Amino acid sequence: MKSSSSIWVAIALTGFFSCSNSQPTQTATSNLMTETTSDWVVLDRGTQCGIMAPKQVLAKSQAEFDNLWREAFEGMDMPPSKPSVDFSANWVIAVFLGEKNKGGFDLDIQAIAEAGGKTTVTVKATRPGPNCMSTMSIEYPYLLASMPRRSSDKVVFAFVEETKDCN
Repeated sequence: MKSSSSIWVAIALTGFFSCSNSQPTQTATSNLMTETTSDWVVLDRGTQCGIMAPKQVLAKSQAEFDNLWREAFEGMDMPPSKPSVDFSANWVIAVFLGEKNKGGFDLDIQAIAEAGGKTTVTVKATRPGPNCMSTMSIEYPYLLASMPRRSSDKVVFAFVEETKDCN
């Protein structure tokens, strides 16, 4: 009996330590792009929202952000708390992965850089590898972040895809 309880403890600890840190990145800077890079703040990220297809959005005003928030979270039983954003100094960038048939997907910003009259937001999309344990539930991963306003409102999103190795 003692050996079976030791096995269960070992399994639980293995599962606990094999999970990645799910705490959101609060602020980050990067120099992966040329010219100017900037700070951003992750406002919210999660796996449940009402946006079913992949989508990237730049919200430059409170009204645009309110519409986006409604589209993403209206009608949910337990929506996240809506963050406050000072649109006189910031914009909101939002990335939605769309419907995924299992858990383990994640989004993170790698860089925000301004060059050639446009701002490029580089997003890392991580998917679970074939040996990763994940939930068998439908998820809708998303990431919302604020960034300082720009002189040009031309924003493009570039994606880096990564498969998590769980060997």
